[in-house]
Amino acid sequence: MELTRRQALAISAAGVAAAGWPASGAAAAAVAGPVTETMLLTGGDADHTADWDFQVTAGRRAGEWATIPTPSNWECHGFGSYHYGGDLVPAEKGNYRHSFTPPASWAGRRIFLVF
Repeated sequence: MELTRRQALAISAAGVAAAGWPASGAAAAAVAGPVTETMLLTGGDADHTADWDFQVTAGRRAGEWATIPTPSNWECHGFGSYHYGGDLVPAEKGNYRHSFTPPASWAGRRIFLVF
């Protein structure tokens, strides 16, 4: 059976049963444990983005807070300066900030933010 990327992600996010495969033995025991829930704070891809506050430290629009879609490339949105491999360590840094509210069902749980 060929494993697609989407199936692999489903397995890592929700266990073997989410991929539509029967769980047995060690796999069944792993699925029976605590369930990991995921909340994407950025968008899932370039076609499904989420807006974050953004500021760049140098180049175009330096020091100005604005909204930028994530994930994306800030250079393509008018920030910083273009680097085409000549400067491997650009002087500019990007600062992001974003507020979010976890679902009420997560109350009392340990929550890990993964970057």
